[in-house]
Parts: sequence; structure tokens; C-alpha cells
Amino acid sequence: MIKVDLHTHSVASPDGGLTTEQYNKLIGSSAIDCLAVTDHGNTTTATELSTTFKENGEIIAGQEVLTTHGEIIGLFLAQKISDGLSPQETVVEIKKQGGFVLIPHPEDRHRNGLDAEIMDTIVEDIDAIETINGRQIGKPKVDIKHWAKQNNIPGVAASDAHSMSGVGRTYTMLREIPKNSEDLRRLLSEKTRLVHERPRIRSYLAPKFNRLRRQYMQYGIFELCYI
Repeated sequence: MIKVDLHTHSVASPDGGLTTEQYNKLIGSSAIDCLAVTDHGNTTTATELSTTFKENGEIIAGQEVLTTHGEIIGLFLAQKISDGLSPQETVVEIKKQGGFVLIPHPEDRHRNGLDAEIMDTIVEDIDAIETINGRQIGKPKVDIKHWAKQNNIPGVAASDAHSMSGVGRTYTMLREIPKNSEDLRRLLSEKTRLVHERPRIRSYLAPKFNRLRRQYMQYGIFELCYI
């Protein structure tokens, strides 16, 4: 089985820190076998990297879209989806591209997670849900594993990494690398294994650190290193 992480953020995200060079280094390493690049508000780096690794599909192009009620991830996207749409409109746009709908950090009020009540309204279009998020702090109000099982939706483990420190500790083990949405749905219906190790403290701090870094660089004060 191989290690697949369906939720990471490159430097193209306002709070992301993974560079193109780091993604290239990660692929083929023992840390991870397949990564989805799911930046906030754009698909630029995701598209570039997925094109580079098109032959074997080790990079999946995606986007974490901010809807009116929280965030939704679209995977296997060909183009950017606008923020600010309703959850219902967002899943329609993802499906128009033949994409895969993944719900990140559900019920997490601190990180724009969708509430269970909202997920109920789009349940027929949800392909998978993060029952384990690598940066989750505390327990959600709703038992997400129970909700997923009740609605026959596969759960995944994903790092939500915003830096190298977050990669390779939370991931889903699949039989092979998924080449498209249909492939991923099939693989998640088979035997999977969800892996989650306690994340390093700096992986929690990475988004705020990355935002500060950009602010300092904007004013030319000094340049901080990515963590």
C-alpha cells in the first residue's frame, strides 16, 4: 500500500509554506508517495506540479475553496473555483470539472469547517470526509466518524500541512496512486488504513508563521525561513 496525503498547502496559499522544490523532494521519498496540493483560492502551483508528475500522478491538483458556510476541497481540478459561493454551488462547480469533493476539518469553527447541518444538505455530493486532520485541536461537537459511517461516506486522514514539518505524519494508505476522481472513489471503497502520528508543534504554528513572513517581506524588513 502507498501513502497518500489529500490536503497540503504550497507557498501559493497566503498561509502556506511548501515550495515546489520541497514537493519535488518529497515525491519518491519514504515520507509520502502521493500528495494533493490544495491551496486557498488558487490552483496555480497545483496545476504546475500535477503537470510535472502527470505520468505517474504523484501530485493531485486541487483547491480548498472558501464557501459561504465553510471550506470544501475539490480534487482533480482543471481550473480555479471562485470563493464565496454557497456549499451547494461549490460542489456543482467541482463536479462540473469531474472533480472529487472532500470535506476538510469538519465542525472545526476555528478553521472554517462545515457544520454537520450544512453537510447534510450536500451529503449526496460528498465523496470523502476528513475523519482525521493532522492539525485538528480538540474534539468536534459532532462525532465525525459516526456521521461518515451513517451516511456511507469514506473517511480519510490528511495532514493539512502548511510546511515540511507537517508532511508524512498523517495520511491515508491506498492500494495504488489514484489517477482521477473515479479511481480515488474506487480505492477508498476498498481496504484503506488511516495513519496519524502526533504532529510536531511547529506544524500547528506554520500558517501564522507563514503569514508573518509574507508581511515582513512585503515591507522589506527581513526574510524569515519557512519552517
